[in-house]
Amino acid sequence: SGGGWRRRRSESRGRRNEPPPRQRERTRTRSRSRQPLRRGSGRQGTPRPIRVYLSQLPRDFEEDELMDITSEYGKVLASELHREGAYKCGWVEYATKAEAEAAVNELDERRMDEWNMRLQAYLYPGGGS
Repeated sequence: SGGGWRRRRSESRGRRNEPPPRQRERTRTRSRSRQPLRRGSGRQGTPRPIRVYLSQLPRDFEEDELMDITSEYGKVLASELHREGAYKCGWVEYATKAEAEAAVNELDERRMDEWNMRLQAYLYPGGGS
């Protein structure tokens, strides 16, 4: 990932050359510490997405079907679907806790055509404060 690449790059610099002068090191450190602050301050006004987990979906369930059933309750910001044993699991993220709760209330324990298991839907533990 990007973070790992940066770390390796800075480590290799130290091996090739002597450590950079103190002033340069402080500049890099300040630059790094400012980045998270900028990202964090930009997100303070924007609520964190709320993730709803779904399990016991039919084996042949597809991403477009996931979007069809979950977008009824709000705007889906992100989603993922994967196979887990005899069934599929996935998650969707909503912008608000109200949307996520509506999805859980409607989808949890729902039966699906030609599938003997009941869908399980739940909020990500601790998500959406």
